[in-house]
Amino acid sequence: PARITIPTWMPRVHLSAGARRVPSAEALEALKGVDWSPYVETIVEADFPGEPRAGSRVPVEHRVHRVAYTNNTVTIDVESAASAYLVLADTIYPGWVATIDDRTTPIFTANYLFRGIDLPAGRHQVRFAYRPASVAAGVIGSIAGLVILAGLMIARRHAVSVAGPRSVS
Repeated sequence: PARITIPTWMPRVHLSAGARRVPSAEALEALKGVDWSPYVETIVEADFPGEPRAGSRVPVEHRVHRVAYTNNTVTIDVESAASAYLVLADTIYPGWVATIDDRTTPIFTANYLFRGIDLPAGRHQVRFAYRPASVAAGVIGSIAGLVILAGLMIARRHAVSVAGPRSVS
């Protein structure tokens, strides 16, 4: 079987100049290609928004100033000489959202299993936050349950005050 060979270790965050869209079933094979370089081209799939930019065959000049992790966020201070695709080497999973300088930006599958975003030139703060829909649904369900419970308690109290105290025989 063919193996993927990367010439050196890969940092957790890196940028590439361009992207190439491939069908999901062919993404892993595209990474095995002898002409593929992760610093020059990001392999994207169907969830990529719009048309990918073809990059030059030269890596984008950039600097990652800081990467900070918490339980449900990754914050990256990054500077790029040109528009590029930022790849975060963490597994893509539903529920992640991204912002660039506090503005929402779409996340796409990058290089078969990682998270990627389209990064404009300049210095930016990128933030990935885990906000699964199931948590929002749970909060809404809990609030609805509390409202119903409060309504039942008020209705019961009202019924008792209208009927008056019961006598025990």
